[in-house]
Amino acid sequence: LQNSVQSPKLEHLGDMHWVYGFITGVNYSRDSSYGDGVDLAGIEAFLDSYCKKNPLSNLADASIALVRELHNR
Repeated sequence: LQNSVQSPKLEHLGDMHWVYGFITGVNYSRDSSYGDGVDLAGIEAFLDSYCKKNPLSNLADASIALVRELHNR
């Protein structure tokens, strides 16, 4: 069990669930629907690109940038 808890796949899955929850929270607080029409692969690609360009940033920073990008669509 210890190894499966520390699995990179599980960590990635947890991170993505956090991002989806973050977007949901922003949508709820703003009565908006950021992310409609964007598939999960597109969200992951944005986050991957952001993190490669900003290696000192964290997942929260990347999620904020994602919401800003979705807002500008």
